[in-house]
Amino acid sequence: MRVLDLSHPIHVGMPLFPGTPAPNLEPLASVEKAGYAEHWLAMASHTGTHIDAPGHLLPGAKTLDAFPAEHFIGTGLVISVQAGAEIRLQDLNPFESRIRAARFVLLHTGWDAHWGAPAYFQGFPVLEPEAAAWLATFDLAGIGVDAPSLDPVASQSLPNHRAFLSRDICLIENLRGLGAIGTEPFLFSCLPLPLPEADGCPVRAVAMRPAP
Repeated sequence: MRVLDLSHPIHVGMPLFPGTPAPNLEPLASVEKAGYAEHWLAMASHTGTHIDAPGHLLPGAKTLDAFPAEHFIGTGLVISVQAGAEIRLQDLNPFESRIRAARFVLLHTGWDAHWGAPAYFQGFPVLEPEAAAWLATFDLAGIGVDAPSLDPVASQSLPNHRAFLSRDICLIENLRGLGAIGTEPFLFSCLPLPLPEADGCPVRAVAMRPAP
């Protein structure tokens, strides 16, 4: 099986959404001194490539632990769109029949090329409200994007987040390498850690295809 890693590495000094604290990866023991290696890991639940639960924004909504593990694995579909200011409904309409057969739709904008630069958090493409509302009508487990968010950084109301999360459609943000997957359906996995009442969690998102 061919496995494509779609996740950004987590490390000290990594790019972070404005206001997110930096991760702390502190050594607790080393093989040389203690005979084993161990680290203390501390990070925000929306660090790096991560998944948003409905409970991230909606009072009383599901947190990640309320979903079965199989919710985070399923048929994926990559839709490549122009990296303009907005992803329009007309960009998605041609894929309607393929979206119906998918569990995860991943929006390939190419914005991950800016990872590590200040431009990554400025002017990235987002769905126009009409496109988000239309996409939220499908029976999907998740929507992913190779950009920092489904809404602009300055948005207070986060309408696209709410359109999906209100339908129990989780969001996977900060993906990378979507252009290498191709246009055919594939098996997608974005399993979070089994944390209680998790509003979000970093994930090791991968695309899997049979070996050629």
